Amino acid sequence: MSSTTDSTTVAPVRRPNLINNLFPSVVSGIVFGVVAAAVAGVLVNRLTTALSPDGVPNDDAVISAVYTAWVLFFFIGIGAFNGIFKWAFSRREPTYAEELQLAGKDQGLWRYFRYTTDHKVVGMQYLATVFVLFFLGSMGAFSIRLEQSTPGAIYFNPSTYNTIVGMHGILMIASTIIMVSGPFGNFILPIMIGARDMAFPRLNALSYWMLFTAIPIFLSALLLGGFQTGWTGYAPLADQGLTPGMDAYCFTILVFAISTTIAAVNILTTVIVMRTRGMTWGRLPIFVWGVLLSVILSLTAFPSFIVSQTMVLMDRIFQTSFFLAASGGNNWLYEHLFWFMGHPEVYVIALPAMAVAAEVAAVFTRKPLFGYRLLVGGLVGISVLSVIVWGASPLYERIRERIDRPIHARYRTHFDSHRHLLPGACGNILARAGLGHGSPAVCVRRAGQLRHWRRLRYLPGRSAYR
Repeated sequence: MSSTTDSTTVAPVRRPNLINNLFPSVVSGIVFGVVAAAVAGVLVNRLTTALSPDGVPNDDAVISAVYTAWVLFFFIGIGAFNGIFKWAFSRREPTYAEELQLAGKDQGLWRYFRYTTDHKVVGMQYLATVFVLFFLGSMGAFSIRLEQSTPGAIYFNPSTYNTIVGMHGILMIASTIIMVSGPFGNFILPIMIGARDMAFPRLNALSYWMLFTAIPIFLSALLLGGFQTGWTGYAPLADQGLTPGMDAYCFTILVFAISTTIAAVNILTTVIVMRTRGMTWGRLPIFVWGVLLSVILSLTAFPSFIVSQTMVLMDRIFQTSFFLAASGGNNWLYEHLFWFMGHPEVYVIALPAMAVAAEVAAVFTRKPLFGYRLLVGGLVGISVLSVIVWGASPLYERIRERIDRPIHARYRTHFDSHRHLLPGACGNILARAGLGHGSPAVCVRRAGQLRHWRRLRYLPGRSAYR
């Protein structure tokens, strides 16, 4: 008996040292990414300076090279391509033990800082990142209100203020897009349909870490002069000689949209292919329907935004003219590409939230969901209509432009959509009265209405409170 016990004794597992913990991990990814970004920036700066007739480097090309190197080498440093390299050289599939190691088995808290394929780990990573993004967005809202609290540009100059407004908008929209489908779509959805994991675990980790790489790119816009276009990034204003912070905006949108596209493909494939036996389409939980329709909308809408930002970068780097009317471009092209994304994007946010509300109501009332088929049909109808009515927004812009043209022809200039629309105390009064929000045309018109109301208020024979 003792001999049998001795022969089956398992060798003790050696504890990983510090090097094995840090490489690969988010630490090695950041180190590789920062070093590669610095090298790429220096090389492209010298190259564009040598090729320029005036000896002036192309700042947009330099910034684009920095961001591209950062994203690519971050993934090399974090170990995203290790499986590809091993397969390419050894020509064998990973073993079960290697898959468990990649999923973060027995790695403790440190697995949340590594390229981990476990869907629960990825869901928690998304959840923590969403909280961080919401906090940064709330700080942007605090900065906006702080600047509006006192007349005049006290805390920020108008350019920085416009950048904060745009960054606040992008942060809040991006956070709400992923706040349900990211954490709960990864953590809960496979459990609901009876799947062990997502269909593509490595793509699942890739989608999250692409989101992670977009955050430093976006925050660097403040260090590069910001962007004054607002969260929409409208061209041709985005094509003009603005600061390199506009490149940060474009790259953030590109990386974020690619991340959401990868995640959408993964979720869609998981629901279609990996449902357990007996889980028909008519038995899917309503939460799964909401997330599924949301990712279908994102797959439909976000590629147009990717195309628009690619065009803007080409206009800025290679001097093309996609949106410059003087060179044969069309600024309406950007507006259509943007709103083809912008209108469905609202329902990318709303559909999972509606599904969550339905699930919570059914659970806490302890009753089955009433009108299941009608609710699913409504969600499908919303998804279809949200894609085909994007033209309403450009049409509204066109109508508003024609109505407002006689009013604001003298006031057409570039300033932000809050207190700085009118100088000094007048702008602050309008902002506090709720009249300082919207386009310059709208605010000038509302200012005229306010003056007209004040004149009527003190006409002879009228009550001051009438």
